[in-house]
Formats: sequence, C-alpha cells, structure tokens
Amino acid sequence: MRSNLALRLLTANAPTHAGDAEQIVIAARHGATLTDAAVRSRAEALFAKLTTMPDVTRIVSPYASAGAAQVNRDRTVAFATLTLAKATVDYKPADGQRLIDVARSFAAIYVLIVVFRGPFEELRAKHAVTHALPGH
Repeated sequence: MRSNLALRLLTANAPTHAGDAEQIVIAARHGATLTDAAVRSRAEALFAKLTTMPDVTRIVSPYASAGAAQVNRDRTVAFATLTLAKATVDYKPADGQRLIDVARSFAAIYVLIVVFRGPFEELRAKHAVTHALPGH
C-alpha cells in the first residue's frame, strides 16, 4: 500500500513528521486575550510540557511564526498542532488519556483548554474514554 510506504519513508527520513496530528484548542476567557502575559505563559508552559511527552514529536504553537495563522482575529481562540510519534491506530485509549490529562491540568480561570481535536477524538469515542474540563 502506498500509505504504508509513505509512512515508512517519513519515519526513516523525517520522524518528527511521521505520526498523526492532533490539535489542542485554547481559548482566553473573562475578557482576556491570548496575548495577555498570564494566558500566554500558561499556554506556552502547556506546550513545553507536551514536548517532553514520549508520544509527541513536534508542536506548532500559535505563538510561533509558523503557527500565526492558528489564532483568530480577536486573539481569543487558537490551536496548537501536535505531531505524534506514530499513527493513532497504534495507540491505546489510555495513551490519548495521558495527553488529555496533561492538557487539562493547565486549564485556569482565564484559560480554557479544549483538549484534543483529531484522530485521538475518534479513538476516545470508539472506546468511550471521556473527559471533562474543570468547571464545565
């Protein structure tokens, strides 16, 4: 299959781009914007933590020039794109739950983190892994 060949080529030559991609949506609340120091600090701390996780090979932050288009016009909602180490089908629901738990731990009064949107969402739905945001 061509998709298997493409994945093998990427894994061998560009491993940080070989896995599936996920998105973490962040939103500023209560009149804050994503450029407010407290909100930005919280979001960047989350992205830094996620980069230390073994399943994450790359993050494109909305605060980086490569992610500038990932922020809405009024700077209240944005997303970061995570590249995973492998295809989502190769993960167990608990793997996705670990990433969700880390992301949830960074939610605060002025920062809402809508945890993943992407292949892990389908995996969690299939296996009934649920999550809730604090205060929701």
